[in-house]
Amino acid sequence: MKITVKEDLSLEDFYNIVFKESKVELDPKFLERVESSFDFLKEFSANKVIYGVNTGFGPMAQYKIDEKDTIQLQYNLIRSHSSGTSNPLTKKYVKAAMLARLIP
Repeated sequence: MKITVKEDLSLEDFYNIVFKESKVELDPKFLERVESSFDFLKEFSANKVIYGVNTGFGPMAQYKIDEKDTIQLQYNLIRSHSSGTSNPLTKKYVKAAMLARLIP
């Protein structure tokens, strides 16, 4: 079964995706919203210094990152935060967290 994730995901759909491993398809509106947010942030931050968007982190926050390196900055942030000292989360927890983030 394939479930299209929209703004009104039902509890039954959530259950089927997380526990029954139903396939997921995103409503194109989600991708449009992500692209729109990205475009806004890119334009908004063009002439500003915004912590963690176009600067380093912590002690490196005073340094602006070249525009060509801002995407890599975000990948590096994800990588640094994904290395922990505990056991990895199960697929069920990861799916549940990702679905929860999709729904406004």
